[in-house]
Amino acid sequence: MIAVVVFARWSTKIVKPHYVEVRNESDVPALLIRLNLKNSTGAQILPVIYSDNYFSLLPNERKMIRISYRIEDCEDNKPRMEVSAFNQQKSALSQ
Repeated sequence: MIAVVVFARWSTKIVKPHYVEVRNESDVPALLIRLNLKNSTGAQILPVIYSDNYFSLLPNERKMIRISYRIEDCEDNKPRMEVSAFNQQKSALSQ
């Protein structure tokens, strides 16, 4: 089986850090979940500080991740979060 990781929230405030809630809505663990912040052209935004990355979630478990980056490092101000895991296909969430 493949784990399904779903985003619940994507909050973007310029003054405060950004938050993403990641949850596993499947009946199998989601392993080695990786968040990767990209701009609208698909280029990786660097540097980015994640409160956690490469983590696992059990079925129906959720986790709030804090993301910090400089807004000027995102050329078009339209970041998107790419999420991948060892046992799932990549998915993305736009702002």
